Amino acid sequence: MHYRPLGRTGIQVSPFALGAMMFSSFGNSDQDEVNRMVDRAIEAGINFIDTADAYGDSEEMLGRALKGRRDEVVLASKFARQLGDDPNHQGGSRRWIMTAVENTLRRLQTDHLDLYQMHRPDPRTDIEETLSALTDLVRSGKVRAIGTSDMPASEIVEAQWVAERRGLERFRTEQPHYSLLDRTIEREVLPVAQRYGMGTMIWSPLASGMLTGRVRRGQETDLRRTRMFAALRDERRIDAVEQFIPLAAEAGMSLTHLALAFVIAHPGVTSALIGPRTMEQLDDLLAAADVELTDELLDRIDAIVPPGTGVGRMDQEYNTPPHRLRRAEAATLARALRGVGRPFRRRRRRRRANPVETVRRRYGWLSSARSMRSVSWRRRMSDASSHRNNRPLPCGRASADDHRGPSCRCNGVLSTADVGGLSKAGAMALSLLEREEFLAQPHVAALSVAAGPDRGPLIVPIWYHYTPGGPIWVSTGADSRKGKLIAAAGRFSLLVHQVAPTTRYVSVEGRAKVIGPSSDDDLRAIAGRYLSPEKVEPYVAFARGEHRIELEPEHWLSADLGAP
Repeated sequence: MHYRPLGRTGIQVSPFALGAMMFSSFGNSDQDEVNRMVDRAIEAGINFIDTADAYGDSEEMLGRALKGRRDEVVLASKFARQLGDDPNHQGGSRRWIMTAVENTLRRLQTDHLDLYQMHRPDPRTDIEETLSALTDLVRSGKVRAIGTSDMPASEIVEAQWVAERRGLERFRTEQPHYSLLDRTIEREVLPVAQRYGMGTMIWSPLASGMLTGRVRRGQETDLRRTRMFAALRDERRIDAVEQFIPLAAEAGMSLTHLALAFVIAHPGVTSALIGPRTMEQLDDLLAAADVELTDELLDRIDAIVPPGTGVGRMDQEYNTPPHRLRRAEAATLARALRGVGRPFRRRRRRRRANPVETVRRRYGWLSSARSMRSVSWRRRMSDASSHRNNRPLPCGRASADDHRGPSCRCNGVLSTADVGGLSKAGAMALSLLEREEFLAQPHVAALSVAAGPDRGPLIVPIWYHYTPGGPIWVSTGADSRKGKLIAAAGRFSLLVHQVAPTTRYVSVEGRAKVIGPSSDDDLRAIAGRYLSPEKVEPYVAFARGEHRIELEPEHWLSADLGAP
């Protein structure tokens, strides 16, 4: 078995990791059987074992099975899931982390963990608090390295940023879900993990059992009747499975081996977790380590489930908790996501004029919550600044009130008039999933900057995100968190980058430094999505260097270039 580096930790691990979730009453509670499976896995070359405090008796059974063989394996566990009824027995607080690690070490009968992972992000705890506690564990010797599980790419970037600037231990690994049916991590999570040198361990490579061949159309199993495995009833996923089964048969392998070989074949994947319940299942899973997939077979897989996409109900167990919307804001958001009519405009009830309030509104004196909701966004936007300075808007219209409707060239760009119907709280109510659904539609603007008389224009895709406490920030790619953004005031001041392992993050006040990846092939791939063929090479020639570019409002286009 060929071993792989676990990120930049210096640890070498096997391409398959033994997942111990089934070593409990949830799966197999026979201690003798667990002992035999652990011994069999180690003899087969597996040196990586993963468990968690939320897996019932798993840690205790695994601790007994590893007695006398602890130093032969890289042992990983997790914390943060709810344990019991005590509200403080969960999350990423220092109070719980210090208690949880002691309990885990006692159950596993060891004095240290090679890897300690945050099972799920904790939005109620400051990430600096979590990293500070984990740093103390690393420095005390109880933990060798720390990692995350199911953390969105944007939160990984934020955690790395905090660790760098506070001198704390940074997350070394990420454990996302990935399978033939769910390839969404290829868009952001894997590039970000590669950018920061993080090892990637995959959970659910068999899509909760859907890729074992046991779940077929017309068949009923006990798993499909449970709420926990509701995805097994998804007809769209079953359709995809029915296409993968003959594909695996043509290649001379089982569907299970095809699914596992596909996951560990990705260059961004370090190891895939296998969770056998019996010795027979373990032997079958171990046989997939010798399977290699041809380029033709990978192309046919891409035709069924394209890269970066998923089929049906995803295996995702964590989403950033959505904020509650008022009824009017929910209706506005629903219309915006559908792209129907005037999505961000709402009717206002007529009320008697208040002379004092009128003067305050006219001169920007925000004295009440109502006036804050009505004008705060407009006062903060760059195009509103342009309007106050009697400069034309990006679409050429002279008034922000006219900046709407199907005839407006900037109709696809979120502008001042567009967001006038949402209050600050309403704008913040977008969850990550809703943002992804919105950004998947052709609402993407593009920045066009002249690259010189003998070169074509540089086209950079720009995403809009609602962020706390202020205007609509402008960012690109996965990095849309604090510390990587510059406020737009008077003129555009942006951080422009592409999500790639070679990307460097820079910020220049009042300017944007455009730094492209070092590979020409990467540049051509990026340019090919936004430019016509004759403009690709000029783009590559320009982006190879570093350029400081003034960004003015007239550079914004309505972007009929298509969404990325």
